[in-house]
Amino acid sequence: MAIAIVSPSSAQPETPSTGAHPRCTPNPDPSADLERTFREAVRAYRPPDAGSGDALSKSQMRFAAGEAERILVPHPELLRQHARWALGRLSREALPDMTSWVHLPVQLLDEKDLAEAGADVPLRGFEAAMFRDPTRAVEMIRSMSVHDPAAWKRLMRIRALEGIAPTRLVLANDDVEHPALALVKRREIFEVDFAFDGASSSYLPRRIVWAKRPAIAPPAKPAHDPGEAAIQALADAVESYDVDSAEDGANQFTVKANAFGIERGKQLFLGKAEALRARARCELLKRARRAMPDTTSWRLISHGDPPNTMPAATLAMLPLLKWEPARYFATIRETTRWAVEGATVKSSSIMEAIAPPVVVRTNDDADNPTLAVIDSDEIFAVTFHYDLSVPGYVPTDIKWWRRAGR
Repeated sequence: MAIAIVSPSSAQPETPSTGAHPRCTPNPDPSADLERTFREAVRAYRPPDAGSGDALSKSQMRFAAGEAERILVPHPELLRQHARWALGRLSREALPDMTSWVHLPVQLLDEKDLAEAGADVPLRGFEAAMFRDPTRAVEMIRSMSVHDPAAWKRLMRIRALEGIAPTRLVLANDDVEHPALALVKRREIFEVDFAFDGASSSYLPRRIVWAKRPAIAPPAKPAHDPGEAAIQALADAVESYDVDSAEDGANQFTVKANAFGIERGKQLFLGKAEALRARARCELLKRARRAMPDTTSWRLISHGDPPNTMPAATLAMLPLLKWEPARYFATIRETTRWAVEGATVKSSSIMEAIAPPVVVRTNDDADNPTLAVIDSDEIFAVTFHYDLSVPGYVPTDIKWWRRAGR
């Protein structure tokens, strides 16, 4: 069975931890409270009884844009602080001259497209909902700008590889009013140039470039941290996997790519367990700390392995999951939601992209962490244990609650 791995949402710290190494402490998002308020408002959306397809998407966008107009747009300074905070977390990297590279077809959204996409909604609200954070908008823009069938097939293969190892998102200039962001790979670069729009306090895409390198680039310079260097080595290996020549269908491509990633992970992570463990502990301590609410009166939706999917223990075979609990958590949450609620989850995927969940930790035990998404009416939590025999983090308890009456 092919498994699509989901990247974790970035945490927005609420209660800083103490006693940790300075680089392993939270870096609070200045707009965390505003983002939480917006997410709770967007989660209140209920689809129309007869809604489906484009009609449902437009209904969702009307609702989200209206809430963004009401909640986000009146706070331009907080939105700008959030964007600067998000940009400040990226590495600065100059991009090569891509003029002579093979350029893949992309279609930039212009003002007419934006107006049509947000038909019957406040345009400022639509732009704030979609583009207030340029670091999150890059992936959304990549999905929205690829229309050619062959290019879309290629993009799906790239996403399968990104599920195995992360891609570097970098800041390519020093202009916070017109930031250039890029997904940098050994075979290609996807760049989006933004311009700050004062009316909506958002960053609108002005230029998109998707270009293939003339030849695969050499691996990146190793990171100073040995755990980070091991993850980077896996990413470099996975990015060498050929997405252009393979003739497999989507599922078969994913299966073969996962097999490649597992084998390369075994080789590259050999003898690196302690460095990877230290990196994982540091990443956990950077995450928001929040107490778990009392769920005594809540309804338990699911408990245990995600139903009708690959067991969580089997997922630990994939090289990166066992070393990145937040990524592991996101994958378990997504597969569980799809298995239990199916089409309902599909209809909420747009809202999740617009107002992403915040993954927090509920304890201070980095070897037995519990990660959770805690909303006002729903909690999804996974407890992990660092297992020396794997070695790596494995889930020991998975629970999904919903407030009674929801």
